[in-house]
Amino acid sequence: MAGVRTCTRCGINPCSNRKGKPGWCIECKNQKLQTLGLAAAPSRHTSSSNIAYTCSTCGEYGEVSFAKLKRANHSPCENCMYRIILQQLMTENPSRPELSREEAIATIRRCGFAVINRSGQPLSDLDAAMELNEIWTPLSVRCQTCFARDRVSVLDLIARTDPDPVYCLSCAAHDLTEWVNEVFESHGLKREHTGYTRHTNPVSSRCLTCGQPRTISLHGLLRGETPCIRCYGSIDPAAEHRVYIFHFPTLGVFKAGIANNEDRPYDRIKAHEARGGVLVALELVPNRVAARAVEEHVLSQVEAYRLELSAKEFSQGGWTELWSDKAPTIDLCAIVSLLEAQNAPGFSVIQELESYFEQHPLTTEEIARYSTFKEVDVDGTRVIVVGLSVTTYEMRRQIRLMRKLSDRPKN
Repeated sequence: MAGVRTCTRCGINPCSNRKGKPGWCIECKNQKLQTLGLAAAPSRHTSSSNIAYTCSTCGEYGEVSFAKLKRANHSPCENCMYRIILQQLMTENPSRPELSREEAIATIRRCGFAVINRSGQPLSDLDAAMELNEIWTPLSVRCQTCFARDRVSVLDLIARTDPDPVYCLSCAAHDLTEWVNEVFESHGLKREHTGYTRHTNPVSSRCLTCGQPRTISLHGLLRGETPCIRCYGSIDPAAEHRVYIFHFPTLGVFKAGIANNEDRPYDRIKAHEARGGVLVALELVPNRVAARAVEEHVLSQVEAYRLELSAKEFSQGGWTELWSDKAPTIDLCAIVSLLEAQNAPGFSVIQELESYFEQHPLTTEEIARYSTFKEVDVDGTRVIVVGLSVTTYEMRRQIRLMRKLSDRPKN
């Protein structure tokens, strides 16, 4: 049928995604469940878009997300997993006494957790013990130190072998969480989510300039996604872009990157300078495609010297475009000239504009829109300096665009 996506796995049956996004069909999902020793349980209600299943080994019911199902190579059944962990613990220490439900709850409390119900209310030891279908059943808990909620099994706790373990994930990630908050603030956002999340998980935040809410991940920020849609608006890919090379002496690396040439609250150049970067080269190119072409050419020249720092070491993002400062010097201006002469991707528009305006010259009225006038004093004489508010290329690009728009037939 027209408008119905087909399964991305078999390419035959219709996709079962309710929102019409790419995905698998029901048959392929069921087939993957069977290979993992699970049976689909479509009659069971799930709290989200998870896939319900019944384990063919232990008969327990469970849920798994589609993302986990796709990459799973063993059964995601928690009941079976913890059964194996318990067997390993007993094999390693046969003299270990069997843990009772009451002892399991006491162990969870000694590790700094309070067992809670679905509403977040603490349970008594007796009620908590009643929640244990098996000794290893994961329970909902709240950390008594940071009050973060989680699900833990007593087997996860007693299996820890480090000498001074921190059992709470949020407590263990406290320093990392503070760093993530600093990254958000450096991009003009106040992170409203408390505690630890994966770098790829979008979290709620708010713009420190206009107060607009924004949901974005740390990974997205570091990849250069727009921090605040209201403040930044959309960046025109056809407008001029800057290509730069920075040197970070304390890290011993060079960094290549691109940035738009618009006046915006967040500036990549200033962000690098604020973190100890020294700008060594900066070139203006016609558009984003040309900027990418220059950046890729630069990185190809230093392939043997490429380095990659961690996100924490290079918190402003772009840590994949780094190379050692022991590499030969890169002449950015010469690379731009070379690619322009070769008519590389993004650069052909320069010749197109020149050819267009040779046949359709600029008018005085069009130039006047971009004219600037500045009064200066030269040896006691007032002189009016006439200039342009943008580069000649950008003026021509915008004028040709306005001409095209004005020539469109009106409905």
